[in-house]
Amino acid sequence: MKRARHISLFLLALGLLSLWSGMVRHVTLGGDRLGALTTPIQVFSSFPHVSLKVLSNLASPPPTYFPTPDSPKSVQALEYDLMAILGTYQKSSWQFDWTNLRNDSVLWHWSLDEETTTAFDAGPLNRPFATCMVAPKNLLISFHRRGIGRLDSLGTPLWIYHRLRPHHGFNLGPNGDVWFPAIQMNASHEAIPRYSNRDGELHPYVDEWLVQLDALTGEERAVFSLTDILAQNGLAYLIRQSVDTRDPFHLNDIEPVLKDGPFFQSGDLFLSLRHLSLVLHFRPATGKICRVIRGPFAFQHDVDILSDSTISLFDNHTTAQAWPFSQGTSLESDLLLAQPDSIAPEHIGQKAVSRVLVYNLAQGTFSPLYPDQFELNDIFTHTEGLSTLLENGDLFVEEQESGLLWLFNEDSLLLRTYIPSPLHGYHHIPNWTRVWVP
Repeated sequence: MKRARHISLFLLALGLLSLWSGMVRHVTLGGDRLGALTTPIQVFSSFPHVSLKVLSNLASPPPTYFPTPDSPKSVQALEYDLMAILGTYQKSSWQFDWTNLRNDSVLWHWSLDEETTTAFDAGPLNRPFATCMVAPKNLLISFHRRGIGRLDSLGTPLWIYHRLRPHHGFNLGPNGDVWFPAIQMNASHEAIPRYSNRDGELHPYVDEWLVQLDALTGEERAVFSLTDILAQNGLAYLIRQSVDTRDPFHLNDIEPVLKDGPFFQSGDLFLSLRHLSLVLHFRPATGKICRVIRGPFAFQHDVDILSDSTISLFDNHTTAQAWPFSQGTSLESDLLLAQPDSIAPEHIGQKAVSRVLVYNLAQGTFSPLYPDQFELNDIFTHTEGLSTLLENGDLFVEEQESGLLWLFNEDSLLLRTYIPSPLHGYHHIPNWTRVWVP
């Protein structure tokens, strides 16, 4: 009798499980014939997946989350509004907040849904290298080696550009345009190399492209090959002088000139070439390189125009070693960092400190900006890093590897903070933070 009862209960359970499986399958495939039961079934059936996802995130935080150290402590002494677009990866998508760094208040929020994330071909490792708010709450956004596009106020893409993949950040030009460095890549996200002839042998290397788009429509206005620019100006030999002949340029910033001055014209570009430790003044209208700027800097980033006779650059003041490259090698990772036993000679006996250098175009001289603050606070990053000099003389610095955001002047430290994450004890890696005073 007991055996028959057990068999009956087993068959009943099997029948209910089959019924439940059929209902879940119907709802998962988009069916709605279950009426009011559709939504509860969707929620309940997704519970195991969501639970596993939460546990997975707790066990291994997203790769853009870094443990927050006990020191240095945050400093908040801002007395004016300083705006920024802060991007963070959470809930399996990229989120962007228009934030006031004075009080961490959020003025607007953009969230990329699954469809938009797929359209950008972006993931947690494909960071948004630079964002910029244009028009009322429209957002220009560039995902590293994936795509660049424009979102409306609700986060819906107005256009996305993929033909050449953006490399590092972008900047707005004087005529409703946007300029950015780019790499030609195949469908597998591998760089398509060009070849140089050395001693009768062909050697692959990564060319870089200067891309100009219409910021309103996303249409191409101009495209320049950096190899061709150098060759046409008698500077092709620079490829041989690079620290890595397989990634000889590493173009990491294009800074457009917005208005005429005694040393440049509106529409000119300043190009930062990390692996050559130099800056080029390039005139797209004629194809000519007007000036080659070398100096006491190494592996720099982020050129900014300060006045009609001065520019600044973020001098990482570091060195790097090459990583193996062959045809089709993936470029998902950057170059390997130099180890402490291979630091540059100027660092021997000194601590490594990055800096911001101001270059005088009239005199051809360099001068550090607020060097004591960099020394006192040990501000240093091997890779990336940027600065913005505000009109009031305060300097904003993004220290990439630590994740710290700084604001200071010659006498005072006004801000030292991390980008918070939803996970306690962790902060989010910064992504070429653009700041402005309203």
